[in-house]
Amino acid sequence: GGGYTNLDFYERITSTSNATMTTILGEGSFHQVHGGTTTNQADPAERRQRVFSYAERYAELRGRPYTGPEKPIHYVGSFHGDSSRRTRARRMTGAAFDVDDLLEGIDGPARKAVPIPDDQRDAFVAAYWRSLAWRTTTWHGARAWNAPTDLLTYQDLLFEVRPDVVIETGTRFGGRALFLAELLDLLGHGRVISVDSRPPEPDRPEHPRIAYVAGRAHDDDVVDEVRRLAGPDARGLVILGTRGAQRRMHAEFEAYAPFVPVGSYVVMENTILNGRPVEAANGPGPFEAVRRILNLRGDFMADQTREQHGLTFNPGGYLKRVS
Repeated sequence: GGGYTNLDFYERITSTSNATMTTILGEGSFHQVHGGTTTNQADPAERRQRVFSYAERYAELRGRPYTGPEKPIHYVGSFHGDSSRRTRARRMTGAAFDVDDLLEGIDGPARKAVPIPDDQRDAFVAAYWRSLAWRTTTWHGARAWNAPTDLLTYQDLLFEVRPDVVIETGTRFGGRALFLAELLDLLGHGRVISVDSRPPEPDRPEHPRIAYVAGRAHDDDVVDEVRRLAGPDARGLVILGTRGAQRRMHAEFEAYAPFVPVGSYVVMENTILNGRPVEAANGPGPFEAVRRILNLRGDFMADQTREQHGLTFNPGGYLKRVS
């Protein structure tokens, strides 16, 4: 926990009104250099639990959790070399001639995985969001306002977790609920409880495995109704798609996290809002709720392996219960 001593100093010195936060571009972690026992711990769940134990000790000593300063960071310095460019020139030659023999070889496909650079991933997510193509996503005719790659990831979660009940908030047109219900048909088990405070769409799909609940998802009477429908000891998987403000999304998480056993997930959708990297004027919302949740709780961790397709509207939002 020595790192929290540094963080406490960092928080106090940068919280003054006349302090400007500046850091060196590309600055690495000292722990990664000297082989720290925490940051270099291989298992992400164990690493998460160890770091959170430090956070709990810090909160015990200081009487409050560590939050950090809410200030922009200014970067100084530069990178050199083609691989360090933030943007690339538009292609001037045919794609057939753009082959890297070291990565792809001359006789076949790539021989090893190459991570997607963060700037290219963010640029594509932003471009796809602004195209509004995701609003044309449908499942058996019902609209589902999700990135198709996120729906594919939901399929992975259902297959692995095999939940008794999937609880989703933000029904909208019902396409996501129908998608989940028909996957549960294939698995032969489970049902969907879909919650929304808005009036139902006239073409909202019906399915034997779907139960719709009207009301604000975090209200006590709505949570009680969901609990009644789910039944006792149901293994749940939760998708929070209300797309509300930070406080509301945090409240929804706290309301439905008890339905989720170890190994299952709460998915916080639309963590790309508020400039991460889209709709900078949105205000604090799902992303900020996730950051607050992870600061306060050690029983969940962000499972970044669920972002393997690059295109996701939920970066950092696949929250896996680990204890």
